[in-house]
Amino acid sequence: MSQELAWIDGTITPVEEARVPFLDHGYFFGYGVYEAMRTYGGRIFALQDHFDRLGKSMKVLGLSIDLSWADLDKVLVDLIAQSDLRPETLVYLQVTRGPALRRVVRPETKPVVSIFTSQLEPVPEELRRQGVKAISLPDQRWRRPDIKSLNLLPNVLARVQAEEAGAHEAIFYLAEGGGQEAKVLRVTEGAMSNVFAVFDGVVMTPPADGSILAGVTRLKVMQSAAAHGVNIIEKHFSVEELRRADEIFISSTGTEALGIARLDGQDVGDGKAGPLSLQIAEWFLEDCSRIEKIHRINL
Repeated sequence: MSQELAWIDGTITPVEEARVPFLDHGYFFGYGVYEAMRTYGGRIFALQDHFDRLGKSMKVLGLSIDLSWADLDKVLVDLIAQSDLRPETLVYLQVTRGPALRRVVRPETKPVVSIFTSQLEPVPEELRRQGVKAISLPDQRWRRPDIKSLNLLPNVLARVQAEEAGAHEAIFYLAEGGGQEAKVLRVTEGAMSNVFAVFDGVVMTPPADGSILAGVTRLKVMQSAAAHGVNIIEKHFSVEELRRADEIFISSTGTEALGIARLDGQDVGDGKAGPLSLQIAEWFLEDCSRIEKIHRINL
């Protein structure tokens, strides 16, 4: 029977029955990192890339776990099989500092590994072709968005503001320049996605220079587009330039590549997902359907 399950330090329970230690510093301070992964054909997409990024995030926060990558791989495969969710599965993996008194700044504790599965429905084809709405907001997050940490409150509040505006996503921008200089509002990324813009047939996306999270789906979308001859470059652009783009699309684990039809109440291009955005999304999904190329991991 299909069921959303949780795995916490070796114990499997239904998600609604899962429990974590009250004194865990992940709860008190957001001291932890995570990865959100998905399956295609029941197999995890780009697992090596997710593990690589998780390892880098853990290193920055000084976290280490007893499980090897091969151990984690087996846990994920078993949990997905036991969950038996259709059509696909979203897998969330989190590593927190572990339980210790709140006043202890650097506890010598064993980190807690938590994993859960949930059902993942595909993006409706009509929505993909219509595109979605987005708004732009100041980027008020902490200055290490390249670490996939648990400190997501600004992202959540931005998504709430987007929903209140009838939009699917909020796109962040940073102010640059000061004093007598005019400030340039540089686009970084979405609250839960990476951002791409099309200018005269060239696809641009902000570089992974520490101001964004280097999304796994972002990387694979770029590879799919480049493999089909699309000129895709990593380059900064302002929010004003973004508003004048021919097309805009975002990428994330759940939405894959999804076109933006309206930004800040104004049509993007023809007011629907652009032709190149749709084509890139199609190429990406075709690549994802080749399961034998997806689950390649160097353990």
